[in-house]
Amino acid sequence: MTTIRRFCCNDLLRFASVNLDHLTETFNMSFYMTYLARWPDYFHVAEGPGNRIMGYIMGKVEGQGESWHGHVTAVTVAPEYRRQQLAKKLMNLLEDISDNIDKAYFVDLFVRASNAPAIKMYEKLGYVIYRRVLRYYSGEEDGLDMRKALSRDVEKKSIIPLKRPITPDELDLNPPLPEVDVIVPSTPPLASSSSDDSSSDGFADDPAQDGADGPADDDPDDPDLLDCADVPAGGPTDDPLDDSSSGDSADGVDIEFGWQQF
Repeated sequence: MTTIRRFCCNDLLRFASVNLDHLTETFNMSFYMTYLARWPDYFHVAEGPGNRIMGYIMGKVEGQGESWHGHVTAVTVAPEYRRQQLAKKLMNLLEDISDNIDKAYFVDLFVRASNAPAIKMYEKLGYVIYRRVLRYYSGEEDGLDMRKALSRDVEKKSIIPLKRPITPDELDLNPPLPEVDVIVPSTPPLASSSSDDSSSDGFADDPAQDGADGPADDDPDDPDLLDCADVPAGGPTDDPLDDSSSGDSADGVDIEFGWQQF
């Protein structure tokens, strides 16, 4: 049986099995603690038999007005627990919290433009490419800002793609919404397939790599081969506040909110 519950301070000493994976980016303790203190509803861990940590997701909610949104900072699953759709369940949980509790308009994440497996997985989860951010990652690689509209965005304005790429200094928590003169792309249905990866925030890979950059012999349709991390070229910030960038039980997974288990 797998339980998805809120991340707690003790977990910082227990998730080495996840963070020691070469595809997973790690941050300093203060970075995790800030997320845990400020956005506890967006920091969850999947725990298996023997209290072993199988994976986790870390995110936040930010913005103003119609730019109020949930953000996937990191999502990763330990290699030995992949191919169980845990990443998909963790993503769905963050989306549910953004949609039903915080009434956000959309959820977003960043992924390397070259990370085709991760991009494919996110698209299968309903995300679309909103804009390209030039030289967002170290190595001068572009990043893709991917978004999924939530129920509050009835007209799906938040996912209308921008017509031009932007630079990192143009990133803003509250960018103006584009004029609604573009065809809104249809949202792909959810699927159980995904990619192998290496990157979180996100929405999945090395934090200077958001998305999925897993070994070549991994199944590109596996939703758990995902380590999303949205750290720009400058590296992880000590202050996540400076980062520009209801659950259901199913398939043997228990989701806990606070002390109540469903």
